Amino acid sequence: MRVSGIRVSAIAIGFAVDYVSSMSAAIAFSAAAMAWLRAQGAPEADVERLFRGADAPLAFQVTLLILGTGGTLLGGYVAGRLGRHAPALHGFALGLVSLALGWVAGDVESAPAWYQLTAYATVVPTAVLGAFCVRREEDAADTPPIAATWTSG
Repeated sequence: MRVSGIRVSAIAIGFAVDYVSSMSAAIAFSAAAMAWLRAQGAPEADVERLFRGADAPLAFQVTLLILGTGGTLLGGYVAGRLGRHAPALHGFALGLVSLALGWVAGDVESAPAWYQLTAYATVVPTAVLGAFCVRREEDAADTPPIAATWTSG
């Protein structure tokens, strides 16, 4: 189904990739951080601190932000790839959908203001950047290898 030149299925699949990859990476990282803290003999209060939003260590928060951004980049790429004719438009649409659903259903209220601002401000540009990777890939496929442009003589 298309709406104004946008393949809705491309956006839905891109969003699923964004969400699943972001959440999976966050869960795996959180589990590894918990295991590492426990292996170091850290008090249980330090382990629980990871999940208290603004009280979590800065490095932990930044890493989660990077992992979420990576998921959005991947989702943008998938939406752009499946959107075929207009990758950037599909990346933009995915960014808007992710922003809207993140705003409504996201659980970032407990996160510090800088985290919320950065997370929301980077969603759309990151999804578009992921979609632009499709364009760059297509441009590279159209360019002949350097050796093919040499002439012998």
